Amino acid sequence: MHECLTKILQFINAFSSSAIYGSAAPLKSALREDLQRLVAVVKLALSPGNVGAAEIDAVDSARSLLVKSKGSFQSSLTLYPVGAYLCESIQTISAQFKKDQLLEAEMQAAGDFAQSMKTPCRELLTKERDGEVDVVVPAMSKFSDMVAKFANFKEHASDRCRTACDSQLTLVESRISQLRDALIDTASFKAEKKFARLPEILEKLAAGKLASDQTSDCLQILGEIASYQFLPKLPLLKLLGKEMSGEIESMFASLTSTARHFQSSWSTLCSMASGSVNEGFFMDERFVALFKHLKDDAANKHTMTLLPSSASRILKVTEMLETSVAGFVKQMTSTFHGFVLKLLEAEIKVDSVLDTATVGSIDFDDKDMRGTKLTLHFYTLT
Repeated sequence: MHECLTKILQFINAFSSSAIYGSAAPLKSALREDLQRLVAVVKLALSPGNVGAAEIDAVDSARSLLVKSKGSFQSSLTLYPVGAYLCESIQTISAQFKKDQLLEAEMQAAGDFAQSMKTPCRELLTKERDGEVDVVVPAMSKFSDMVAKFANFKEHASDRCRTACDSQLTLVESRISQLRDALIDTASFKAEKKFARLPEILEKLAAGKLASDQTSDCLQILGEIASYQFLPKLPLLKLLGKEMSGEIESMFASLTSTARHFQSSWSTLCSMASGSVNEGFFMDERFVALFKHLKDDAANKHTMTLLPSSASRILKVTEMLETSVAGFVKQMTSTFHGFVLKLLEAEIKVDSVLDTATVGSIDFDDKDMRGTKLTLHFYTLT
């Protein structure tokens, strides 16, 4: 369509330069006026760039006059695809320009508020009362209104309008990012204060020195983390927008997931810390889920952000689990080397290769042949 409009403009220019133009479209004739209007409409459709309100209004008025009944190009502009596209383009450009005027005014107001406010930080957001930390965002309704204007602008403003409001956009986005960082810092401050006993317990767990009476304490703490409201009563979506609020919610969800994984596998963790490991642990879906979660870089990063003092201890627990698993696998496969060496002998003796000291033993009775009972025992002899 763009190419068609270019050809229309070229044709009108050629016609207006021809010898018959004066007689075919005399001065003050309806055809000449309509041609001038058509040229203005086509030019704006081809180059809607930096135009002012007066020009937009004049061209939109010209479009309205062109499509009136008995106009020179009324049928062409209403019945044919190129004409319909041309009129629709002008209407869209005009509507976007008017929308941009409103959006620009809103963005200016948002920028003014962002300029006047104090830089968000944890000290500004928190108030300690009776040992509890309350979180309050100053001028929260105005801040939410600024974020709403910002989101609306980004979704609906044209590129021209975005360029015109670049400084306000940058300032408002910076304020929203600052509030996000301050809220994360606040959430971490609250969590560290509330769960101050957790690092010591995890340290003892990793070292295999956790007392039996501390187990219930740790399970209680993990349960509290799993249901903890880091920033209650704060409308994060309104304060930060969809993307940044989603980041924080994901961070909170990751830490509560870590606590739930520890809860569900606590008995296994204690057994492995004390050196009691068996193959059943590796078949336990809860333990597998915990181990997978502990190796998740994003989850570890979130824990480090919200509970930094516990994150290093969780890393030690992970190392303890890896050591326990490695030791168990090493023990279970200690006879494999001898088994391979016997297979590599010049004359393989089956009885020697399948010696129970190397491969373990299989116990079965005649009922096993009917598929009723089969029990496999693999013993590793060291």
